[in-house]
Amino acid sequence: MTGSVVGVHVLSSPRNAVVLFGADHAATATTSEATYVVEQTADADHMIFDMSPSATGYAATTTASNGKLTVVVTQGGPLALTAQGTLSFTVKANGTVAAPAPAPATPDGGSSTTVPASQGGGVTTTSPATKSANGGC
Repeated sequence: MTGSVVGVHVLSSPRNAVVLFGADHAATATTSEATYVVEQTADADHMIFDMSPSATGYAATTTASNGKLTVVVTQGGPLALTAQGTLSFTVKANGTVAAPAPAPATPDGGSSTTVPASQGGGVTTTSPATKSANGGC
């Protein structure tokens, strides 16, 4: 593994999950590239935390050898980071890389609600739309 990351590969069904973090225990360093090897048993959701901002996005490529996939992540590509610096993408069992499917919206869609005066006095509250990654992690 290169790029100063550590993590875990969860072998599960019907999908695998690969989660990597910066190796910096103080959680202050970021990385702009990573290379790692996985032995996927199914399609997998890959998430890499602590990535450096990149105006040009990121690319992920794979190379198959002896039943294992070498994943290389570099700056310059169609994959975008979240505002928190997380990169996520899907790698099919055959090595094809794709952007992750959008997470489903919450049932209320993150709508705003005005509370009647009798229940707190005209206060507007916002129900945040939360998102979760597929893969059971």
